[in-house]
Amino acid sequence: MADDKPKPLMTRLFHSCLLLLGAVIALWLAVSLLERFWGWLVLAAVIALLVACIIYGLRWWRDRHW
Repeated sequence: MADDKPKPLMTRLFHSCLLLLGAVIALWLAVSLLERFWGWLVLAAVIALLVACIIYGLRWWRDRHW
């Protein structure tokens, strides 16, 4: 059942601080993980862009010559 009394300010502040701490830890872990693999991610993006450009170029060339 719902409580009629609002939560005290200190309880809300404590829960907000815990949520903020969790967000900081999650962000720190994400940056740490990205720091390890950013080179591979950039390489994969460059390869994907190169493949997309080749496909686009081949389609353009084929449509122009047929």
